[in-house]
Amino acid sequence: MKKSDMQRILRRQGALLLAVLLTFQNGFAAWGSVSREEVQAAEPSSENTSFVSFPSRFEDELPEGYEEQYYIFSLESRCDLTASVTFEDRSSPYGAELLDSSLSRLGISKKRNGQRIVKKQLPAGTYFLRVFSMSEQQESQPFTVSIQKMDLSASAVRGTDFSELHMVAALQGTDSPDQMNGFSPYYTYEAGGSVIDPVFWKKLDSPVYSGRGVNAGGIYPMPQSYYSAWLGPVEEDALSMDDIRDLGSGESYEEYDKYLQTEGIVYEEGYEPLIHVQNGIALPARHKSINPDGSAEENPGWEEHVKNAVMTYGGVTVGIYWSSLPCEKPENYYFNGWNYYQTFDEDGKVRLILVNNYDLGNRSPVNHEVVIVGWDDNYSRDNFRYDIEPGTLLYPEATASNARMATDSNAGYEIPAQEEKRRARLATDSSADSEQDEERNAADEELEAFLDSMLPEEDGAWIVRNSWGDGAGEDGYYYVSYCDDRIVSNDNAWAYEATETTDNYNKMYQITSLPYSGEMEWTTSANMIMASTVFTAEEDGADLLKAVSFDLKNSNVRYEIAVNQGEDVGKGWMEENVYASGTKMYAGYYTVRLDKTILLQPGEKFEIILKIENDGSETLTIPMVANSTKVDNLPRQEGLCFLYDPAEGEEWIDMGNEFMDDNGGSNYYAYFSTKALCEDASLEEGETERISALEINPDTYFALMDSDSEEAETEQIQEDEIQEEQRQEETEESSYVLDGHILRTRERATLGKGAAAGELDISLPESFDLREVGVLTPVRDQRMTNTCWAFGSTAAVESSYLLNGSNLYDFNYSSAVSIDTSLPVSQEGTVVYHFDQNDTDTMDEARFIPRLLSWDNGPVEDEGEDLKWEFSGDLSAVDFSELDWATDGSRMTPSGEEVLLFTPKESGTLTVKVSSASDPTKTASCQVVLVEDNQVEEIRVSPETMRLKVGSTGTLQVTIEGPEGTEAVPVFSSDNPGIASVDDQGTVIGLRRGTTVIRVRAGGEEAVCRVTVWDSRGGSDGDSEIRSSGSTDESGGVRGTWSMAEDGTWSFSANGTVYRDSWGYLYNPYANQGKGEAGWFRFDQEGRLITGWYQDADGCWYYMNPVSDGSLGKMLTGWQWIADSSGQEYCYYFYPDSGSPMGSMAARTVTPDGFEVDEQGRWCVNGLVQSK
Repeated sequence: MKKSDMQRILRRQGALLLAVLLTFQNGFAAWGSVSREEVQAAEPSSENTSFVSFPSRFEDELPEGYEEQYYIFSLESRCDLTASVTFEDRSSPYGAELLDSSLSRLGISKKRNGQRIVKKQLPAGTYFLRVFSMSEQQESQPFTVSIQKMDLSASAVRGTDFSELHMVAALQGTDSPDQMNGFSPYYTYEAGGSVIDPVFWKKLDSPVYSGRGVNAGGIYPMPQSYYSAWLGPVEEDALSMDDIRDLGSGESYEEYDKYLQTEGIVYEEGYEPLIHVQNGIALPARHKSINPDGSAEENPGWEEHVKNAVMTYGGVTVGIYWSSLPCEKPENYYFNGWNYYQTFDEDGKVRLILVNNYDLGNRSPVNHEVVIVGWDDNYSRDNFRYDIEPGTLLYPEATASNARMATDSNAGYEIPAQEEKRRARLATDSSADSEQDEERNAADEELEAFLDSMLPEEDGAWIVRNSWGDGAGEDGYYYVSYCDDRIVSNDNAWAYEATETTDNYNKMYQITSLPYSGEMEWTTSANMIMASTVFTAEEDGADLLKAVSFDLKNSNVRYEIAVNQGEDVGKGWMEENVYASGTKMYAGYYTVRLDKTILLQPGEKFEIILKIENDGSETLTIPMVANSTKVDNLPRQEGLCFLYDPAEGEEWIDMGNEFMDDNGGSNYYAYFSTKALCEDASLEEGETERISALEINPDTYFALMDSDSEEAETEQIQEDEIQEEQRQEETEESSYVLDGHILRTRERATLGKGAAAGELDISLPESFDLREVGVLTPVRDQRMTNTCWAFGSTAAVESSYLLNGSNLYDFNYSSAVSIDTSLPVSQEGTVVYHFDQNDTDTMDEARFIPRLLSWDNGPVEDEGEDLKWEFSGDLSAVDFSELDWATDGSRMTPSGEEVLLFTPKESGTLTVKVSSASDPTKTASCQVVLVEDNQVEEIRVSPETMRLKVGSTGTLQVTIEGPEGTEAVPVFSSDNPGIASVDDQGTVIGLRRGTTVIRVRAGGEEAVCRVTVWDSRGGSDGDSEIRSSGSTDESGGVRGTWSMAEDGTWSFSANGTVYRDSWGYLYNPYANQGKGEAGWFRFDQEGRLITGWYQDADGCWYYMNPVSDGSLGKMLTGWQWIADSSGQEYCYYFYPDSGSPMGSMAARTVTPDGFEVDEQGRWCVNGLVQSK
């Protein structure tokens, strides 16, 4: 990244070189029409390596004196990846090579006009993109790098179809274990209970289906909890709209609603989520508040947040008030308070009147959900001229008391079809002919003036996707004027990001899957608050804690996550146990990966503490899962959730032990929505497990009051009676049907004022349309179901999934973030910092340069913005005082300036992250391994090879030798944590089938253990999981070089590493009649391939093919006839998939297919050994 301006810190003689050089089997001799001598690739170093954010797009040049540049990036989940390198000067072409964390080639491209490498299903991990010169010109030319998730085909878009109704059934269905029982049609909320028996809920003698259950409509955060709890999304076939019948002829709405609840939208178990929707972003509400007269105060800059989110994440789901007054053009919609009502004249005839809702005291709260997919700043305001139905009464002196909103559900009048185009005309019972059009009378002019007065004040429109099928509007889409009074309104708009495949985590620990309450929250006057959640790991699990999920009700907060285990549980905040930190611009729910995976001991308690803080400009709020009018089946349990609020004192509050409301009338208990996301290697592929601490019964209801104060109870009951009257009144007046679709008023905003993020100072295009991007699925039709909330969220998630994280860049704004450093970079993509406490020259080398990158290396509007540094890991191993002094504690530094981040104190591992202060989605990170150079003479690790079953663990013993008094802390790392991960104590857990290297460093010395992971379930994890050395074939076998010695023995090497005293799942090109296949092979301490019988350290016997038939040395499985030294053959069984380790011989047992074998493994019948 133009490192010519970097101050190099290389005081010691020579830079630390990497242990493994890049080895390319095919070399660079044949480059088509590009003529050049073969070039040996240089290793990554501080001079030619940068850490970049993902996804990213930027322009760069090769550093002076180098012919290649490495860009290191990390994938947080499996994805299809596209890496491209483009350049204008074809006489100076650049090639591109994609490498994994062991520097094994995954793909290479060497074309004259530009490079593009596509890899499908690339697993989570660290990767290198190497850009190299393909010409002999000395002067470096610029090139553009793009690292994105792969573009999706049109067929993939059409095939993306998540079930909307499954979300409804899971949260409101009668048979769902996760239902929010406050919506139940079989119970009612009784606000005015007796003072002696203050019960809020009772079972109805006859169920009420209208407006209840699956017909109740939805509120935030219902969709968000559905996704964060892994209830969905699931395939459309799980519960499809095609299976829901229409309203029958003569069927009442109540009867149809009963059908939907009992037969139509019915929950069925057994469906797993297709993807994990990791993050839900709550964009700022449009209005701070709405007054009874309809006036409202807007949050400044709310539009920019929505537009930026549409470009970045995909569709944004928003609330809107949809009236019955149409525009002339059916694809346009605009509400400014006016609406159709119907009344009766003196003759009893139904008449339409045009009335402003605000004159009635109707604030017109949100009654529908749509998805914003684009905008057009220049869309003419003239497109929003209303279409007034002939016979409509204009300017009524007073609204009749019996006037009702004109909808399909009102008898006696049919709403005009919005698809029919009409010219606005005089509101009379007679039609005007052409002559009357030319000679309009005063009434005509009055009407035209009235229609003109109702036009929006300015041009511009949102492009929204509705849920009324592709026959409504313009193929299901509408243009909604910027001046519409109620789009977004006083509730937050929601976007979704970071959809990941479900193999990122497969086990969740949570208190409950139910969402947090919109009616109860904990606020503090302090600018910091902490929430602790205690879980218990499963006794029979093999859990690796990898991420934490949590909800935020505030914007612009800094968070830190600590994980306490063992004796640390209950000790509160401990800096040394911090595993993640960062900032969030928006409220919402988030999934944060820990900087280190944590091995959970079976049956142990572990504690996750979430600390959030802000600058004090707004009140901090912690969302709470508590009984309310929407959920009332949470039992009270102590010891699960604790809260630390400095404003309440120094003690942690047990949230399950009840706390008093301010009026002294209500005792509450509550929990947090924090979730622990793990990988349990013992689970079957595709299997997920959700473990809840609370047992929930949807038919159980708890009283919301429990007080000895009769006065307080009476006061609370009276207050609840008022609220209930308002609720009933709102329900009666705001539920109606329009164009065959139900509209229902949504209740108050869930997040409130705490989610205002402030103005967003960015440049945006005048128009944008996701339809042109090609990431919008076909428009669905909710028909007569009250499920627009589920349709909106599903459409937004589908677009986010299809956009697949490839941000569309505003070219006036930075497109990525990078980190450069003078410290050496190891082959697994980590920065290695060797220091000596006795050598001051080594104590100030932690110098890094952060940069905002642009797509064309040109100026960007945010180039003067500071970048924010964040750290996690072994924080006690470093001293940040120099950084804090230089930045006044803000830890924010300018782009492009070198900064000393820390001074080392001891060995350890630290994660360094830098992000854009205004857009924290642009984050680059690197891991720094701190190695203290002391008097260590030798470091040994035992065992040097380890073979683990998936889900099992092993422990490494480290011996460090040096002069008496030498103290050195070993630092462990894994070359491929996706295959085997290691913790700070040297405990290794096998995660996926393959082979990798565990490294332990201390005092400048290093030792390694080669770990082979096998899976009793058989099969491999695909082409990119097994690559500790060498590239892999499609079956997952490591590709390398087979060599035969003069004595006829075979050996195998990859990337210069010879397999010794180890297992390997290797690709054999000679097998399968020369077509090649992969298999397990074993090598002795000299690196020679073992054939025939082999016994491992655990006493298990294996048989390695002794015949030179193209598969020499391959581990055999199943039944095998094997001759002894005398030539007598016996039949043995070697486990192919399950039972003992794969390939091990069965002995003194009955095989899975029912045959007996003796203590020597020989097949027996009635105790007699069978032979031939």
